Amino acid sequence: MELKNLNMEITTSIRKLLENAEGLGAISTEKVLSIVYEPQAMFKVQAISRCSAELPGHTEAILSVKVRNDSRQVATGSGDTSIRLWDAESQSPEKVLEKHKHWVLVVEYSPCGRILASGDMQGVIWLWDTCKGTTYEEMKEGLMAHKKWVTSIAWEPFHLRKVEQDLRFASAGKDTTIKIWNVRTKQVQFHLNGHKDAITMIKWGGQGFLYSSSRDLSIRVWDTNAGTCFRVLQKHAHWVNHIALSTDYALKSGPVDPSLPFPYYLDDDIYKSVYTSENIKKAQTFYDKAKDCRGEILVSASDDFTLFLWNPLVTDKPVARMTGHYQLVNHVCFSPDGRFIASASFDKTVRIWDALNGKFICKLFGHVQSVYRVCWSADSRMLASASKDSTVKIWNLKTKKLMIDLPGHSDEVYDCDWSNHGTCMASGGKDRVLRIWRP
Repeated sequence: MELKNLNMEITTSIRKLLENAEGLGAISTEKVLSIVYEPQAMFKVQAISRCSAELPGHTEAILSVKVRNDSRQVATGSGDTSIRLWDAESQSPEKVLEKHKHWVLVVEYSPCGRILASGDMQGVIWLWDTCKGTTYEEMKEGLMAHKKWVTSIAWEPFHLRKVEQDLRFASAGKDTTIKIWNVRTKQVQFHLNGHKDAITMIKWGGQGFLYSSSRDLSIRVWDTNAGTCFRVLQKHAHWVNHIALSTDYALKSGPVDPSLPFPYYLDDDIYKSVYTSENIKKAQTFYDKAKDCRGEILVSASDDFTLFLWNPLVTDKPVARMTGHYQLVNHVCFSPDGRFIASASFDKTVRIWDALNGKFICKLFGHVQSVYRVCWSADSRMLASASKDSTVKIWNLKTKKLMIDLPGHSDEVYDCDWSNHGTCMASGGKDRVLRIWRP
């Protein structure tokens, strides 16, 4: 709960808070107090406390780590040009996917979990069947997507796909272009042009709009059904490094409820086994709950040391400008419940912000080098951060202090991802080793 006028979180009883605050003269019991409350997740994720597996295999740095939405598989992309699939339950190697000819910079699971898209430094994209460990539908050649390296891949949300329609995904590159692809035909449906410099991140929102950030200092909103630019957001004074949506967690989950066992198993015909009207309706329900009354909110992080909070489908004016970092902000993400924003910076700190109004909440000290990535636990009670100092740290959002320090990596940690069910977290980096962390 939170007092609007003081922006204070109530961690005890209201009576104790009023007694303590009244003694300080901060709150008067003679006035009507507006108190806003939001329920926390009904389930609790256990705190990560140990490294349960150290998995070698890659011969160069691990550049991208993703946990599938059923929490059973981890995909890693590396500078050794390969992708490796790992079984998160048995903590063992599954498959080595070798088709790329250059560094694999991006790996991204489809919302159904069956397909993995990967992009490399030559601008080539491959699609993989994550169950068979082969190219998807026996692809013979990679998609020559971009003239320069692929910087980001985003899949169309689960609930937006009609049963009779083909799957789609979008790719962005350093060549300033965005392309929307049809998975069945392997053809480009739309070319989205407008950015003047490299695109750093794309996100496919739940209302059918694609969001892109660029080094040209702007963020663009695209209509994915018409292939046109809907709105341009311009306030940053330097490169926009990263963007995040308040509904990211629900969009990643698709129809998978993290508080329940995985509801379906992937078989050969994903269109019949996964993309059913029941699952699409379930994914729509999860998305609507995440969107709630606030709508789909966007946050952007930049080299200008600031963040901006946007309501991009309503206005091109920012909701708030968030300042405090004193070096570039590298990564940003919303908590699964949409209440908080975490930002990672080269100033060695992680900062927490109120996702409703962009107000600063706290600064998390502990890292001694640049922080590269942050990711939330499924219940929004904990935050993990990966850093150049070779550690992963777990922070408690209630106490706003370091909860657990996870050393083990022997070099910089580039990426980390917490599973949707909270059963494990994966991290990888310059030491070429994937580490699985468990409670």
